[in-house]
Amino acid sequence: MSCSNSNSPVDIQISKISGKCDMKCDYKFNYSSSSCIATHQSSYISLSYDSSSLSPVIYNSIKYNVSKIKLYSPSIHTFSANSAAAELVIEHTSSQGTNPLYVCVPISKRDVNSDVSSVLGKIINGVSQNAPSDGETTTISIENFNLNTFVPFKPFFSYTANNFSVPCDQKVD
Repeated sequence: MSCSNSNSPVDIQISKISGKCDMKCDYKFNYSSSSCIATHQSSYISLSYDSSSLSPVIYNSIKYNVSKIKLYSPSIHTFSANSAAAELVIEHTSSQGTNPLYVCVPISKRDVNSDVSSVLGKIINGVSQNAPSDGETTTISIENFNLNTFVPFKPFFSYTANNFSVPCDQKVD
């Protein structure tokens, strides 16, 4: 369910980026491998991720754990008014009461990474064959399923906004 009063997702344009992310958006990650349970939702595929004893993400000195993963096609963010083929939204929560952290990774058809393409193909095929109806769930066997495969070690864009999905009044980073 989307939120009509949300100020996200946004159109990301390089020409409109202001300031540097020095010391205000320090993002470090090291995800562990997980099993992969996929659920067909009406507008996305929901993926589970196993919890680990160590927080896989540190953002601005705060530790975060994966709470949900959603795969949208096309992307929910736009890039200079253009959608990407898909977008992986990794939702994180912290025990410190801070805003949830959403790591949103655009997936482009032209940026073909064999590992990402292979994993996405298995997820999409597994859901279409074994969970074709809204709300159906399937376990997909993916050896060493790990979000490190998806999140690039590259510069990123950061913003704080109202959540684009329920709960609509929640602030997210």
